Amino acid sequence: MYFKNTVKNKWRSAEFFAGIGLVRAALQEENIETVWANDIEVTKAAIYNANFESGDFILGDIRDVKGSSLPVIDLATASFPCTDLSLAGARAGLGGRESSMFWEFARVLREMAEHSPQVIMLENVPGFATSHQGKDLADAIKALNRLGYTCDLFLMDARFFVPQSRQRLFIVGTKGRLSQTRSCKNSITRPHWIRHFYELHPELDLQIRALPEPPHQQHYLSSIVERIPHYHSTWWDEVRTQKFIESLSELQNKRLRQLQRCQETQWRTAYRRTRNGKAVWEIRQDEIAGCLRTARGGSSKQALIETSHGKVYVRWLTPREYARLQGVPDTFHIDHVKDSQAYFGFGDAVCLPVIRWIAKHYLLPALAENRIRRLPDGSPRRMWPFFELEDRQRTTEEVKNTLNAAEYTVFNEVLGKSSFSAVLNEKPITSSNMIGLPQSFRKRIIPDELYELRKHPDIRIARRANTIARLAQVISERSVSKGLRHTLVVQAQRLERLAANRLAEFFDEPDDSDLDESND
Repeated sequence: MYFKNTVKNKWRSAEFFAGIGLVRAALQEENIETVWANDIEVTKAAIYNANFESGDFILGDIRDVKGSSLPVIDLATASFPCTDLSLAGARAGLGGRESSMFWEFARVLREMAEHSPQVIMLENVPGFATSHQGKDLADAIKALNRLGYTCDLFLMDARFFVPQSRQRLFIVGTKGRLSQTRSCKNSITRPHWIRHFYELHPELDLQIRALPEPPHQQHYLSSIVERIPHYHSTWWDEVRTQKFIESLSELQNKRLRQLQRCQETQWRTAYRRTRNGKAVWEIRQDEIAGCLRTARGGSSKQALIETSHGKVYVRWLTPREYARLQGVPDTFHIDHVKDSQAYFGFGDAVCLPVIRWIAKHYLLPALAENRIRRLPDGSPRRMWPFFELEDRQRTTEEVKNTLNAAEYTVFNEVLGKSSFSAVLNEKPITSSNMIGLPQSFRKRIIPDELYELRKHPDIRIARRANTIARLAQVISERSVSKGLRHTLVVQAQRLERLAANRLAEFFDEPDDSDLDESND
């Protein structure tokens, strides 16, 4: 099924712990509209509001947010604080001062009651899975289960999209189990420790959505580095650069000399660390940045090293380079804030293309399934997702042609299986070429109780008779298409068969003795 994005049915999202708004920026690329957002950081709010002027950002403590105050939403996202879960932090866990804000998010969902979103997505560091030997993660999922969400865990690394090593654990919760699930096997998105967590906690309501492998594309620092002239004050002077070199260990010095011997300009990033009580610099061997972080928890900014013609140049990565490492376009406004504020905002943010990939391959299909599940009436339906048609690069004519071809393909497939050699369409199907269809799933879109009631043969006969009566009335009142007239005929044929089958249930099949005239 293809849901056209209109004001009436466009997906609506709430962004908890919104930061500078990169979840929103990613979701809007997939036509998911953020209608409410909240964060407590004034600095982040300044960046957020400079880039999203809709006025739906609420600056304040989540502890003051009431579930009843939120608008109607389909999706809620939460990148709650990782400070107490990170390996770089004190590991206080979900009981810590900052990471305990997860419980406030759960409270808001509980207060929303029947208006709570059908799908939720949480993002945090992989350390969440090991906090208190996994108890914190289990407790969080148990709380989400109690709110009606079946949960799925997977790992994503930004390096598949940008030149940054940044692993994050994602939890997606859905009201009701999804189709296209599978057993938990080791993969890039679900490594062995996630599989182990599933095995350890059979009491939790968990599922595993089948996901494609992330794109295997190599990304290099050269794609994000700002070409700043070496005479610019951004670069460190010779004295500071020499101190940097002197702080390197023998191994790190060897790595630097190898870079200097390269014919082409090379770029690497470096972290300042404390080894045996002494501050030293360590250079990454690969051509990507380490995980961007905030200054909290003892982490520092990353330096950029450039080697050219045997010379060494060092400077800090710029705020714009931080933005690019998170997949953010240069049109994103950060010039109005201090560099330190931009570093803080991006170091605490999500990688935009990672969220967009999750939205396309997980959130949108889950939202569609849940919407179909909640439709008030109908019968079991087979669904074909065409989310790629939301691509803004496609013209209306391209979308129309694809849908016409899909409809024609499905029509002919169903027609071939029909007992009446008919498919009930009021309007003729547009003739087109047959195409390959995406993987479908089947869902019953009425409540179980109603479905069981409608299965009764007398109810089926009554409903069919009602349909015929309404069709006959329409035909008698106005000029109608041949398609609608054909529908009436086929419905009458179906009613005849239903009635014959029902009538047969009240009579025994005659045996040979019933037909033997000698017994008369």
